Amino acid sequence: MTRRVTVRCLALLVLAAGAGCAADQAYIAEIQKWRQENDEFLSSEKSPLRLVGRFQVAEGVSTLGSDPASTIVFPDRAPKQIGTLTRHDKTFSFEAVTGTSVTVNGQPLSGSASLKVVKPPASSDRIGTGDFLFAIRPLGGDYYLLLQDSQSSYLREFKGSTWFPIDAASKWKRSSVRIRSKRKSRYLTRVVRLRSSQLRAISCSNSWGRRCD
Repeated sequence: MTRRVTVRCLALLVLAAGAGCAADQAYIAEIQKWRQENDEFLSSEKSPLRLVGRFQVAEGVSTLGSDPASTIVFPDRAPKQIGTLTRHDKTFSFEAVTGTSVTVNGQPLSGSASLKVVKPPASSDRIGTGDFLFAIRPLGGDYYLLLQDSQSSYLREFKGSTWFPIDAASKWKRSSVRIRSKRKSRYLTRVVRLRSSQLRAISCSNSWGRRCD
């Protein structure tokens, strides 16, 4: 009888260990997938590594180009004169210089065009010339020209991220417990468990949803 119990206990331990290993492998695979997707994003057309300039757009007319006399000066590889950007309060238009190849949202532009300027995640109109692409965005109560370069040195020098080794033993598990107080505030206790320790953090918000920690 004792021997049967011992065998069953050993079998259960083996199964538990196997389940733990499978969970660890799934966790490691999930992290590896996220890391790969992160590097792919940093190498893509939407990569923040393409951003090479942010310029506040003043009211009135601004000239654009690599000419040092321009209102907004582009890198040397850009055309000397690209065009003029006109701002009237929240309304923007762009007029290309004759002889400079310019596109708006991938379509050739000749003459001038009104520009759509919106907050993220919606897309503002994107103006392109050569390796450069720019758009106007409302940021912090004002408007800025965000300039991207497909040949950015940051992008060219990016060879992939450097990561720490994945330690499945440090996997985080979080649970939440809601407690109501007499003051009608909502307290949320977050319990973060690692395999070797437990951390507890308490944050709260009042009945209007404002944080009070």
